[in-house]
Amino acid sequence: KKEALDSILYSYKPEFSGFAARLTESQARVVA
Repeated sequence: KKEALDSILYSYKPEFSGFAARLTESQARVVA
C-alpha cells in the first residue's frame, strides 16, 4: 500500500508535492 502511495506521490511534480499529498490521502483510502 505504501509503495502505491509513493509511486503516486513520485508521479507528481515537486511543485504539486504538497497538493498531491492531500489528494493521495483521499486516494489512499480508495486504493487501500
